[in-house]
Amino acid sequence: MGSTVHRFQDYWMRSHSETRWAGFMDALGIQWIYEPEPINTRHGWYLPDFYLPGAGVYVEVKGPHPTAVELDKGYDLQAATGCPVIFAWGDMEFSGSKAVSGGRLGCFGPNGFVEYSTYELGVVIQGGLGQPYYHRYLRAGIKERGSPVAMIGDLLQERLAAWLGRSAMEKANAEHHHALNLARMADVRPLSKAEWALSMFLRRPATEVCHD
Repeated sequence: MGSTVHRFQDYWMRSHSETRWAGFMDALGIQWIYEPEPINTRHGWYLPDFYLPGAGVYVEVKGPHPTAVELDKGYDLQAATGCPVIFAWGDMEFSGSKAVSGGRLGCFGPNGFVEYSTYELGVVIQGGLGQPYYHRYLRAGIKERGSPVAMIGDLLQERLAAWLGRSAMEKANAEHHHALNLARMADVRPLSKAEWALSMFLRRPATEVCHD
């Protein structure tokens, strides 16, 4: 049975894809919090994957392409909060030709759902944010193997989850992540160029914060 816990900066994330996209956001200087407070939508309570306080944006990470149901729930999240929702999916990989391929991003535009490849994103980063950001973006595309110590920690966490039961473990995860998120939100700093560009791209005022 594969691990259900993936550690990243003391967070207990649910998938390797989430850790990779978190690293991608770190590389671009985009602050994030993991699994913020659940939002009540027309289909019930919804727990987003990431919230970007500097840009006022939610990020939903999916392994393969998001399904129609997942897109519908994301649209509900956007409608309920007024904050744009970005979907991220695919297996990012540095291709060796100064590009990151395999990953895709999507968001709801005026004419429907719009998708962008990580290659297209790289072109925008290089031209709009400059070479330092572009080089950090390329490094984020390099896959790194996890250490044996981290793998053992993940396995122990999985066994603990099985012993406690799903409900108790979900509560423990929520409390753990809430404390980490509070510390992140207290770390007030100026917007990075990437956060400002993201908020402008999605036509959101850069100073508007939608998360309580």
